[in-house]
Amino acid sequence: MLKKMSAGLILLALTLFSCRNLTDDDTYSAEVKKVQEEVTAETLTKKVVDAYYLNENGLQCDEGAYELFFTPDGDIPYVEVDSFLSKWFGGYYIITKEDAVYKIVNKNNQSFYISIDFSTGNVFYSDFDKSFIPPAAATSTDLIENNTVIKRTAIVDIRGANTSVSANLKDYNIPLIYENNLGFIPVNTLTLITGTGNEFLYNGQAVFCDTADNFRNTTRDAAGNTYGSIYSQKIHNPKDTYSKAFSEYSYGHLALAMDLFYGRKKYLGVSDFKTWLNTTGVKEGLCSTNLITAEQTLSDFLLKNIGDLHTYFHHLTPFYKELYNSQKLGKILFPRLDPTISPNPSDARYNNNSSYLETLWKKETKSSCTADGTPMNIFIPKKGDNDATANTIFLYFTSFDTQKSYDFYKDNWKYADFENKDVSQIMSFYKSENGTGDLTKESITTLSDFVNTVSDLSASGGASHGWGISLSSNTSDNTSDTILLTVVSNYIIQELNKGNTRPIKNVILDLSMNGGGACDDETFMSSWFLGQSNWHFVNNKTGSASSLAYIADINFDGNYNKINQYAAYSISKKTSDINDPYDTICNLNRFCITSLQSFSCGNIFPAQICFADTVKKLGQRSGGGTCAVKNIIMPSGTYFSTSSQFQFSTLINGSYVDIDNGAEVDVAISPMDFTNVYNRAEFCKQYLEAYK
Repeated sequence: MLKKMSAGLILLALTLFSCRNLTDDDTYSAEVKKVQEEVTAETLTKKVVDAYYLNENGLQCDEGAYELFFTPDGDIPYVEVDSFLSKWFGGYYIITKEDAVYKIVNKNNQSFYISIDFSTGNVFYSDFDKSFIPPAAATSTDLIENNTVIKRTAIVDIRGANTSVSANLKDYNIPLIYENNLGFIPVNTLTLITGTGNEFLYNGQAVFCDTADNFRNTTRDAAGNTYGSIYSQKIHNPKDTYSKAFSEYSYGHLALAMDLFYGRKKYLGVSDFKTWLNTTGVKEGLCSTNLITAEQTLSDFLLKNIGDLHTYFHHLTPFYKELYNSQKLGKILFPRLDPTISPNPSDARYNNNSSYLETLWKKETKSSCTADGTPMNIFIPKKGDNDATANTIFLYFTSFDTQKSYDFYKDNWKYADFENKDVSQIMSFYKSENGTGDLTKESITTLSDFVNTVSDLSASGGASHGWGISLSSNTSDNTSDTILLTVVSNYIIQELNKGNTRPIKNVILDLSMNGGGACDDETFMSSWFLGQSNWHFVNNKTGSASSLAYIADINFDGNYNKINQYAAYSISKKTSDINDPYDTICNLNRFCITSLQSFSCGNIFPAQICFADTVKKLGQRSGGGTCAVKNIIMPSGTYFSTSSQFQFSTLINGSYVDIDNGAEVDVAISPMDFTNVYNRAEFCKQYLEAYK
C-alpha cells in the first residue's frame, strides 16, 4: 500500500503539517501571544493546552502551545481561523477577512485560494487541484514532491470542468460560531479542508500532532520502550460516551471528508456520502453516543462498505477504555490491522494469496533466504549449468520506502564514495555454498570487496556460490529502503560490467510481494530501471488530468541528462546521453515479476512498463490500487487512511485509463508455479534461456 507518507507523499498522505517548537522562536511566540489574547467570544470558553510530538529525541512537549475554545459543557474543540493558521502555518498562508468570509491563500502559489463563509457555511476552493499538490508540481495534478534528485517535464496538463469546488458545512451539520467579528470552527474540520494537519489529535487533555507512522514508531528509548508505545500511553484518556453534539458532528465530518476526498465513488455508485451513509444503514451507529457502537460502526463502514485495500486504520481513538494495542484491539474493532481476520472478499483474497506466496518463499528459497525466512534484497545466483545464472541479478523488496531523506542520500551515497565505504552497519553480506546450501554471513564490509568476490571465476571463487545482500545488519529487521537498494544495485551492476569477467546482463525486479509505498521512491527506482518514469494523474473530483516524465540523478552527480532512447517522451535527445551507464540500466535485459500482492506502487510500476517495451513482465496480473492515500483523523482521534481523489492511470490512444484492475503480464505464471520463481536458479533455467 501506499504506506508511506513522508519522504514521498507515503506512500502519499496529502498533508503539509509540521509541529513547531515555539520556544525556539521568541519573536514569533510574542507575536502569536498578542494575536491569541485578542481572540474572545462570549459563548465560548478558552482552554490552553500542551502539544506533543515525536522527533529523534523522543516525545517532546510545547507547553501552552494551543488555544482551543469550547461551548459550555461542550466537547468539540474550536479554533479561530486566522489565529490558528497564522500561529502554526504563518510562513505558508496569507489570510485575509472581509465581513464573515476568511480567504486563505498559499504564499508559494497565490493563483488560487480557499474561502470559508461563516454567514452561509460555504467552503469554496477556487482551484481544487492546486490546493492539494506539492510546491514542486509542474502540472495541476502532479504529486511527486522531490525536486533535489528528481527532474520533471510536463507533457500535457488538461484542466477538468469542475476545478472550482464548494461544500456547505451547514449541510453536513458541522457547527460554526461567529462572534466579535471572529469565526470559530471545529479544529479537525479546519485542518481537513485546508489539507494542513490531518494528524491533529485532541484527547481531551492535550494536542498530539504528528505523522501516522509515529503512532507505530518502533524506535526505542534508553529504557527499551518504543516511541509508539510511549505515544499510546500518553494519548490514552478513556471514557465511555460521546456527547450527542459531538457524535453528530463526527458523522458530518466523516461525510464531508469522504465527499471532498474519496476517489473511488464511481466504483461504489456513490453520488454523495450524506445520502449513502444513510442508505447503507450506518448513520444511526455513527451518531451513537456509545463510544464502542460509534467506533465499531465506523470500522464496519470503512472496511466493509468501502472495502478497498487503501482503506485502513493507523490509530484507535484515545478515549477507548483499553490502551491501544494493534494486535489486541485489531481483533475487536479494526480487523484490517489483523491479517488473520478478513472483513471483505478483497481482503480475504489478498491475505490468502500473501500467505501462500510466503509459504513458497520459505520452502523454495533456501539458497537466497536466511534460516528465518528473510529473502535477500539483492541476490546473484552461482554460475550453474544454465549460463544465464552467471550474469543475472535479482532485486527484491516489499515496499517503496526510505529510511533517510533524499538530501541524506545525495550527500552520503555518491557513486565515487562507494569504493572504500564500510557498509557493514547497515547491510549484511551472505554466501550460499555452491548455490544451493544455507546462507552464511560473510565478513565483507565494503561493496567493492563484494564485487571482487562475486567476480572471482576461480574454481573456489565467487562464481561457484550464490551471493546475497540484506539491506540491514540484522535480518530480523529487514527494512525496505528503495533508494539504498537502487544506488547499491546500480554500483554492483556497473562495477561488475566494468570488469567484464562476470558481467550482469539480466536484471530481475521481483515485486511479487510488494505492497506499495511512496510515489517519489517508486519514481526514483523506475527512472533507473526504465530509463524514465512516466506518470499519468487524474483528479476524480475535478476531471483534471496530466502526464509527466521524470528522470532521477541516480549517482548524485547533479546531472539529469541521461535518458532511455526507448522512453515515450524524451527529455534529452543527445546521442551522448543515451544508455549512460550510471543513471540507468536500460541497456540491459530487464524483467519484472508481479503477483496479486503487487499493490499500489507495486501495481503502478508494472503499468509504467508499457512505456518501455524492452522490459518483460512475468507472473500474475498485479493487484491494483491506483489512488494516492488520504489520511483522515476523526474528531474522536481515530485515524485512518483511504483512497484520495488523485488516481494514477495509464495512457492508451490519448485516453486516461485507470489500472485498478491490475497490469497484465507477458508470461503468465500460476501461483502454484511460483516455486520456479522463488528458486532463483530454476527461474533462470525456466525463463532466461534466451538471455544467456
